[in-house]
Amino acid sequence: MKIVYAYAVIQALFASHPPRFGGHYARRQGQRAKSYTGTMSTPIPSNYVLGQSVHEYERLMLQGRLLRPYTEKFLRAAGVVPGMQVLDVGSGMGDVALLAADMVGPGGRVLGIDRDSSALDHARRRAAEQGCSSWVSFQAANLDEFETGDKFDALVGRYILLYQPNAAATIRYLLRYVKR
Repeated sequence: MKIVYAYAVIQALFASHPPRFGGHYARRQGQRAKSYTGTMSTPIPSNYVLGQSVHEYERLMLQGRLLRPYTEKFLRAAGVVPGMQVLDVGSGMGDVALLAADMVGPGGRVLGIDRDSSALDHARRRAAEQGCSSWVSFQAANLDEFETGDKFDALVGRYILLYQPNAAATIRYLLRYVKR
């Protein structure tokens, strides 16, 4: 019952605050899609259905609060424990990365990646406010172009694969950063 209620709340918020930018929604409304340019060297493609706006960031944080208990249950069942190194893909406002940070503690490490550098600025601020910025960091990168010399114990993400043109290829690419 809670999941249905959470979905209804998210739908109601989306209906009252539709995204102002972005591909799918703008095209449905007959508007020209706008590209967002943050501090990254290349603009964020406008194909993220829900766009990049203050309203979308608020919606993502509400979604994060509603889904946190379910996400925590899944991460615990998957074996995320204190001291682990976790890579969070599609980090956005940082909700999953911050949850993982709570779970791994200061003896672990979490790296969140996302292509939206503006959302990551908010995520960094939230990490500082929650006192975990010494073991949580965020990096702007497209998932299929992400590079690091680090290896991680876990690869996590929530609602990210449905936005990838080839989810299987994205997973295969990112698995190179997971310890075997």
